[in-house]
Amino acid sequence: MKIIDRYMLRSLLEPLTYCLLAFSMLFIVLDLFDHLSKILDAKTPLPLIFGYYLALLLPTLEFIAPASLMLGTLYALWHLR
Repeated sequence: MKIIDRYMLRSLLEPLTYCLLAFSMLFIVLDLFDHLSKILDAKTPLPLIFGYYLALLLPTLEFIAPASLMLGTLYALWHLR
């Protein structure tokens, strides 16, 4: 792998990771606010909540990943100018 390829990959993966994390956290926080009263009433244990949101997040990545990739690519290309 050439040096320029590694540089381009690194310059793309960093913003892509940040965008994926930001969109995922936004989705989880919005869903958590929607279901918080039910979770607190049922006294759900924390590992079960983590498992629920992990299972809920995996199908949602189908919609989150393209937006994150687009924003990450735009950010990486903007920094190359």
